[in-house]
Amino acid sequence: MMRMFIILFCTTVFSFSPSNIFSQNTKIKIDMDKTVTLDEIFDILREQTEFAFLYQEDLFKDTPKVHLIKGTIRVKELLQKSLASGSFNFEFNDNNNTIVIKETPVIEKQQEITIKGTITDSQGVPLPGATIVAKGTTIGTTTDFDGKFALTITEGVKTLVVSYIGFARKEVAINGQKTFTITLLEDAAQLDEIVVTGVISGTSKKKLAFTVSKVKAEEIQQTTSGNALQALSGRVAGVRVVQSGGQPGSEPSVRLRGATSLTGSQKPLVIVDGIITEGSISDINPDDVVSMEIIKDAAAASIYGARAANGVIQIFTKRGSDLSDGEIKINLRNEFGYSSPGRKYPLATHHPYQLDGNGQFVVDGSGNRILEADGLVDNPYPVLNDQQDLMYVNGNSLTNYLSVAKKNGGTNWAATASNYKEEGILRDTDGYNRQTLRLNIDHKINSKLEMSLSTQYIESKGQNIERSKDSPFYTALVIPPDVDLTLPNLDGSPYIYNPVPDDDFGNPLYEINNRTNETKRVRQLAGADFKYKTLDWLHFTGNISLDREQRFDSDYFPRGYLSLRDPALENGLLSKKHTETKAINSSLTALIFKDFGDLSLKVRPSILFEDLNINGITTEGRNFVVDDTPSLNAATIITASSFNQDIRSTNFFTIASLDYKDRYIADVLFRRDNSSLFGSDQRNANYFRVSGAYRISEEPWFNINGIDEFKLRASHGTAGLRPPFEAQYETLNVVGGSLQFSTLGNTNLKPAVSKATELGFDIDFFDRFSLGFSYAKNIIDDQILKVPLSSAAGFPFQWQNAGSLESETLEATLNASIFREKDFKWDLQLSFDRTKQKVTKLSVAPFLQSNVLTSIRQEPVGPSIFLVEEGVSFGTMIGREFAVSLDQVPQLLDSSGSPIPNEDSYVINEDGYVVLANQYGTPSEKPIVLLDENGQIASVKIGDVNPDFQMGIYNSFRYKNWSVNILFDWKQGGDIYNNTRQNLYETPRHGDVDQSNKPLESRKPVGYYQTLYATNSSSSHFVEDGTYLKLRELAINYKFKGNSLGTFKDIVDVESVTFGLTGRNLFVLTNYSGFDPEVGSSDATLFPYDNFSYPNFRKFTFNIAIEF
Repeated sequence: MMRMFIILFCTTVFSFSPSNIFSQNTKIKIDMDKTVTLDEIFDILREQTEFAFLYQEDLFKDTPKVHLIKGTIRVKELLQKSLASGSFNFEFNDNNNTIVIKETPVIEKQQEITIKGTITDSQGVPLPGATIVAKGTTIGTTTDFDGKFALTITEGVKTLVVSYIGFARKEVAINGQKTFTITLLEDAAQLDEIVVTGVISGTSKKKLAFTVSKVKAEEIQQTTSGNALQALSGRVAGVRVVQSGGQPGSEPSVRLRGATSLTGSQKPLVIVDGIITEGSISDINPDDVVSMEIIKDAAAASIYGARAANGVIQIFTKRGSDLSDGEIKINLRNEFGYSSPGRKYPLATHHPYQLDGNGQFVVDGSGNRILEADGLVDNPYPVLNDQQDLMYVNGNSLTNYLSVAKKNGGTNWAATASNYKEEGILRDTDGYNRQTLRLNIDHKINSKLEMSLSTQYIESKGQNIERSKDSPFYTALVIPPDVDLTLPNLDGSPYIYNPVPDDDFGNPLYEINNRTNETKRVRQLAGADFKYKTLDWLHFTGNISLDREQRFDSDYFPRGYLSLRDPALENGLLSKKHTETKAINSSLTALIFKDFGDLSLKVRPSILFEDLNINGITTEGRNFVVDDTPSLNAATIITASSFNQDIRSTNFFTIASLDYKDRYIADVLFRRDNSSLFGSDQRNANYFRVSGAYRISEEPWFNINGIDEFKLRASHGTAGLRPPFEAQYETLNVVGGSLQFSTLGNTNLKPAVSKATELGFDIDFFDRFSLGFSYAKNIIDDQILKVPLSSAAGFPFQWQNAGSLESETLEATLNASIFREKDFKWDLQLSFDRTKQKVTKLSVAPFLQSNVLTSIRQEPVGPSIFLVEEGVSFGTMIGREFAVSLDQVPQLLDSSGSPIPNEDSYVINEDGYVVLANQYGTPSEKPIVLLDENGQIASVKIGDVNPDFQMGIYNSFRYKNWSVNILFDWKQGGDIYNNTRQNLYETPRHGDVDQSNKPLESRKPVGYYQTLYATNSSSSHFVEDGTYLKLRELAINYKFKGNSLGTFKDIVDVESVTFGLTGRNLFVLTNYSGFDPEVGSSDATLFPYDNFSYPNFRKFTFNIAIEF
């Protein structure tokens, strides 16, 4: 019944497409490896199809035989590969199922020479039956069993064309050479399907039972951001990437599918060339990256155990393994960028203060400005200085990149060097600078032993710009426009430190130019691997890796620094912090693989040891005795603190996979982790996975024209989240020389466990389209929370396993090759996802999201507005709400105690808020806040951060040597809390409070907006729709290659020269009123909270890439 349904469904769906697509894509079955003539190939085609062949007699008498491999192949592909041994053209005539084959003209015969060589794959294995043809002629041959060939050609032939079924066609320049070793790579379309992350060994994507997404080098290197993770934005379904600020060198927040932790990080595990990393991904140069693989939940990530509930991103860098033997490749790329501020914040150009007859401010005895009686912000400032134009300027960026790669026999290597500098758009700041060196080496010692080395050295330097009311981003917005920030201080030094004498706003220019705040990081990544082929069916692999980072933070206020908020800084302050992170991991793995007829079995047991040390020391000096001496020796008051953490883990796993007839696929996995981060009574944690796939299209009875691949898949598995280092221990603080209890220890503390289930299908059709769909459900139990305790416990808090979180995600990805002509190609990729998440269990009272669990009984203030409560959507905002309907307000009573109809007591004003009728249009007008049953201000749901859906639209166009790539990123729905706007109501500086362009009867006083401001308590008024459509990337490139380089190629042996223009964040369509709808606080993927961050900016770059 199921078989009949599948056939009927697919036949119906695909019956509307042209028949020529079907006929060319009919599958042909090759029953065994064999070498045959072209006439014998035509016999095979006649037997399995209704095609007839029309060609001249004896056309193929001198054509070499073709080697066929057991399996299935499409008609069109078989003909292309088979006829590659000569200069033939073929065309389909679908009116009578005829294939016409013709010979192309032969060049005039010249003097002959003989060339010899060997054809191998990328691992050096000989390829018997590979075809070698002299380009432009019918002269050709095939390799023997050892992959060797000999071919007699004319002297006029300049290029050999080498082809082999399943491998990419390759052209090799002769250049007078007579002996060749030529390496063929797997066909690009197939190569992109091989993944290694989360699986037993390198596996075709067609045989995966769960989702693994892959992003290729050309997509990564278009980001122009200096951060490889930006390439995932809009390209991979289920991946949320948020760059919540534009500070150069900052790392975006990344979340894979739904949230996994109520209070912890959502950051996925990142692996680079097999090295499990601890540091920032911003250290990895995008130009080094060959590909990235992404697994999004526990079902796929079980193999990584207690570190992988957030998913895994694995990055692969250049190694030189794709080169031919003896080939050397040099790439030189320079990129010059220009950054410009994006949208401006809407600010008031009027004020509410009294003016005298000369247009000057009237002040009281203390020098404070006096409000007008009407309280309206409608008096013009005498001068309008645009502080945003002053603070945000155009910045430059620069990338220099060099890579050299070579393959020689059993050794291949790649060495790279880069320099990246991003100034940013904040005036008088240096931005971010990063230098990297990389060396990767693979060496085949003999037929049994292979070794590889992966190393990288990184140095980076940047500035730490605060995101708060003390930051330049705050003061640049709140300082009135009549203030000149460029004026000097009384002693003549730049810049005036107190530009607004009656307020405590500091001058951002003064702070930027007098305070030194920077971070320097030095990092080494190194990994060594070996692979020993003990037997044909037994291989051993070993790995040892190091990730070591030293971070140096420095913050210096020189003696004499002028500060309004902290007068103690005038005596000088220097804070130095040194943090070192060192992770050493090692593993030993056996891979057993055996075929039993049509059944393939693989088993992989592995053991992994992890050793992580994090230590740091912070030293602070105050009260300097000399000027301009950033040394602790110049301070008279010195304090210091330090910490040290040692983490050990021993992990074991075994995974087994079964493959029966290439269509029934299953794998099972068991992993056991022992970690010092777990409570002493819960030192071990177990994880597992069960998955299966059914490739229906490989069934003998399934031969529906138009469907190239059809697979159903399902997986279920578990992975974990480790507790923080201090969570299992009793902790105390030293306050005023005495001990103060902090957290009670917990010997039963367990890692959180994620239980993920994924169902989906993948279908390739018409040789042009591929569609993948997934439904994923994830339940994360044993949430790790810092729980308040009763006073009887003696400690105020304890870390406990105290909750569960659940998410459901729908994902779909469509890849389409819209046009595939000789000179023009158009590829389209659509990615779609939707995630809903809620708290399903909570063993503590509901609380508000912040660094410490805040009682829900307290009114939300600042970023603590996100409610965590059982049964409630995770990402719910709560706060006060203002009445927008007459049904929401209580009836008033007249003097006799009788109720007055609300229509007579209230009106709804121009902003949509209910106000008292007798206050409307007066200085006393204010919106009415909703109260609870006790007459207190009610805390109610005011928003939800979860979007309706997210979608990426990626177009790639190729026309001759031109290429154009366009990426749109669309987020529909999801609320943002705009705390920046809220604070600007207080000052009052936001454009909303400016009444100058409103009708007189509609103007609102300052007190009205102070009611909405609500002393910075969370309010429905500042919840905004986060929908946007953003042109994330636009890249235009032109490549000169081969003969188009003219005499330049004769002077310098250049393979190609590419010129490119790239734009990023070019425009955004949104109703959000802030700088940019991509905002966030602690985790921007979960908590879009706008609080005076470094604005995101547009960026344009020009690059030139030369390949030798």
